[in-house]
Amino acid sequence: MKKLTALLLAAVCFLGLALAGCAEDDDKKEQGGGSTPSGEVLPNAANHVIEMSETSGTIAKDGATEYKILIPAGLAYNDLINVAARELQQFLGEATDTEFTIVEDTAYSAGGKYISVGETAAAEAAGISADYAVVDAQGFVIETEGSNVYILGAEERGTLNGVYGFLEHTLHFDYYFEDSYDIDRVSELPLYDYHIVERPDIPVRASGYGYATNYNTDTQYRYRTVYRHDFQLPITYNGIMSSTHTSMLYIPKDKYEADHKEWFASGTAPQLCFTAHGDYEEGGEYDQLVETAAQALYDNFDAEETETCYVASFSLMDDDGNDWCTCDACKAVIDEYGAQSATLILFINDLAECLKEKFAATQAEESATDAEKAHAEHMRSLADRFILTTLVYRATELAPYTTDADGNKVFAEEMKLHPQVAPFYAPIHARYTGRTFDENPEYQTLEDWGELSEKLFFWTYDTVFINAFLPFYSFNYLQDLYQISYEEGVYYHYNQAQYFNKNSTGWAVLGGYLNAKLGWNCYADVAELTEKFFNGMYGSEGEEMYDMFRSYLLFNEYQVDELGYAGLIYTNDSSARLWPRGFVLGMAERMYAARDRLLANGEETAAANVELELISPLYLLILNYSSTFRPEVFASYKADCRSFIDKWGINYYNEKTLMSTFIGGFLQ
Repeated sequence: MKKLTALLLAAVCFLGLALAGCAEDDDKKEQGGGSTPSGEVLPNAANHVIEMSETSGTIAKDGATEYKILIPAGLAYNDLINVAARELQQFLGEATDTEFTIVEDTAYSAGGKYISVGETAAAEAAGISADYAVVDAQGFVIETEGSNVYILGAEERGTLNGVYGFLEHTLHFDYYFEDSYDIDRVSELPLYDYHIVERPDIPVRASGYGYATNYNTDTQYRYRTVYRHDFQLPITYNGIMSSTHTSMLYIPKDKYEADHKEWFASGTAPQLCFTAHGDYEEGGEYDQLVETAAQALYDNFDAEETETCYVASFSLMDDDGNDWCTCDACKAVIDEYGAQSATLILFINDLAECLKEKFAATQAEESATDAEKAHAEHMRSLADRFILTTLVYRATELAPYTTDADGNKVFAEEMKLHPQVAPFYAPIHARYTGRTFDENPEYQTLEDWGELSEKLFFWTYDTVFINAFLPFYSFNYLQDLYQISYEEGVYYHYNQAQYFNKNSTGWAVLGGYLNAKLGWNCYADVAELTEKFFNGMYGSEGEEMYDMFRSYLLFNEYQVDELGYAGLIYTNDSSARLWPRGFVLGMAERMYAARDRLLANGEETAAANVELELISPLYLLILNYSSTFRPEVFASYKADCRSFIDKWGINYYNEKTLMSTFIGGFLQ
């Protein structure tokens, strides 16, 4: 495997797990993120340099503080630095029962005490900055200088992540779900001498769950993940928007076919012809296709209002098929290099170089305003920064190579991807349950793409896409999957799950939490994280719910070994044969009992969280065992299932079917 050595920081620090907070033992004042309890240095040690020691100073004591939260002046309310400051204000205030004021640079006083957030004038004066080469876009530094603490990233998202890192290491903050999180409550918060430099093991991690993306921005931020459309520039045409399946949104057939029929695939394939039917004459159809696509991409970046996206896709249209252009020119390329992806690679490399030239040539008009000049400078900066992804999926999943006389793979130099092109590998046919990813043949394909590219994007799968009620037993493979991503140098990992649902049942919240944690630190202690999650989600019933979850995992082994459970992302494993009445009813009754004890104890949030999990066993009982219950009992199950679905806003039965359409016949 290719290791991520070239991306690691120079320093190595190891004094505990990165996910541990500030030590409660007074004798233990420093810690880091790069070793096991036995002292073994982990491969990701330098990504998590965590050193902090208590000083004689105090940030807050007995509800009072001299400290203010300092931010740069002139920020919009929704600016991520402003969000970071408000998050710090909320959770720091909650932990210490102290009110912290947010002030701008204009109120800065050299004699004041501050927690500085972002690139403030105070941080600049103190000589503290975050080097992009060290922390990338989402990492951060936390430093103490004198009485002040500085939290900042090379980019705003990194600064926001730094606030959560500060809360984690200082007050053991951990966020699980809506209104479910841990944070120490202290009467006195000491000032620590911080030297923390962290970057995530997977530089960019997009949550695959709707509850942690567009449906709930707070959860997305606190998981330290991103929403796909906030990272990859989307394109819209005729009411269709995509950030991945984009080629024919940039080059619409209805707009260009009349004058450029060579740009489109022969036959019925809803794709471009990436050879333009072999018209390689200077200024011919191929050159015009490359130029038109590059200009369309450039214009989309030019119109991007926030100027935060530097990644765009030029990928196959989403027909979920394997149709491809059958013209002689495409056939010749495929035959020469051994895979359909070869035509795409040759085209995407030319497209990237043309786009790079367009960015580099950007100039503002002499009469341009300061804002227009700044925008032109931003566009020029993209020449060395943009990443152009292309989906390698279904028709283009296999990397092109030939074999020599000894059977060794040979990767042609012209198949190597442009340094600013990343293949977005999406192995949809891999099995993600019951085995680790490297037991799949798709693992070798990932390594093949690694031979051809400097950056890898990885799209995996983490749900049953045709039934939102079913658990997906990927928990045992998640850590291996993220460690493989790390070792193969994956820059962006998207583990797609129920992105379509506002909330999800069947232990999906645990799945989203573990994905977020392992994307940040792939060597974290999963057992420890899981136990923390159950206690944080379900309060005094945490151990009971954890025991139920372990029972599900053991039962799944029986389903696989004895009942033929497939565990694939498009297999509807919901039958009575796989879900015997005794097991499902027992789970439902235990969850009801746990919910009732929580309500009696006044733990309403935890009780509601149990109800979210109850939806899955109730669905299976209603689906398979309607005739085995007294009518009034069965009616109560249906009423509760409907109530919990509505309460949690589970809006889709599957990727394509609204819940309202499904339950109209199922729960009436």
